[in-house]
Amino acid sequence: MFKKLLSRIMSLVIFICAFLGIELGGKVEAPGDMISYDSGRVTAVIALKSNPSTGFDWDFEISDTRIVIATDNHFISGDTSGITAGAPGTRVFSFRGLAEGTATVTFNYLRPWEGEAIRTVVIKITVAADKTLSALLVSDTEK
Repeated sequence: MFKKLLSRIMSLVIFICAFLGIELGGKVEAPGDMISYDSGRVTAVIALKSNPSTGFDWDFEISDTRIVIATDNHFISGDTSGITAGAPGTRVFSFRGLAEGTATVTFNYLRPWEGEAIRTVVIKITVAADKTLSALLVSDTEK
């Protein structure tokens, strides 16, 4: 059981590192690069750098919730010592496919009370007939 849990954690770490552009055998560099999942993968994990202590945080909108839904949203501090208040980290979102098709998830990095995003990331998630997922980075725009 421990080996299975460790394997899942390592898979998640490798995916997050690849998405953030950390070299572990491949990275997402530009819109159009494919983010692939192992066969049978039914959860898409999207990790975005964040620093909520500044007031900025990620919000998202799914174009079609009949195809894709969000199942988790949490923050992982970049300060592993737990001492530094306000340390930047990573906001992690998980999505699950409900039906075959494609939906777009638009992430906006903003201060909610200001209403205008300083960064927008658009990801297209495709759900296959067997409910496995693939994702495509469509755009990453800073304002």
